[in-house]
Amino acid sequence: MNEYSTSEFLKYLKHLIDKIVDISEKILCKFTDTIITVNHSLEKRYDEIKDVVVLFNVPILDIFNVSDSTKKQSRIISLGNISEKRGFDKLLFSMKKIKQTKPT
Repeated sequence: MNEYSTSEFLKYLKHLIDKIVDISEKILCKFTDTIITVNHSLEKRYDEIKDVVVLFNVPILDIFNVSDSTKKQSRIISLGNISEKRGFDKLLFSMKKIKQTKPT
């Protein structure tokens, strides 16, 4: 009998759950009129099943009031989860570079 470590078992379990979710999504999508996604990679994933509409998940900047004094200042705003996947490390590195070339 093979003995599995906890990490190997969890990795296998995660893979199994991912497969179950993937198959379930594809089956459930067949019962919809349209699929709405937030990016083109998800659009490609589902376009063979149903009609797909992409609604990008970005803020509408026109709703913010920007005064003339604010326009003179440089600001970077990022919304979303703070995670490595989102690239916040690259954003912080870029901000450091900008500050070195254009100090306030």
